[in-house]
Amino acid sequence: MLDSAWPTEAERRKIVFVLREVDIDKLSVSEHAADVLDNDEVHVLRYPPRQPNEIVSGLVGSGIARPGTVLIQSPFDVDV
Repeated sequence: MLDSAWPTEAERRKIVFVLREVDIDKLSVSEHAADVLDNDEVHVLRYPPRQPNEIVSGLVGSGIARPGTVLIQSPFDVDV
């Protein structure tokens, strides 16, 4: 789901795509955009983040969240 706030519910961030604004724009005109942008289990994290919270700042600061990466939620520990 493409929204600005980091989802607090683990089921809304099972997969996180880290994309630059230009890549989000390209994706939004793709015929398969709905598969990604409208999926309730997918979060698109804009890079650089506009209003990073503690979690997003930690992901970016550690180098885990960089443009073009895909982050997968741990099925064993949903808070990690």
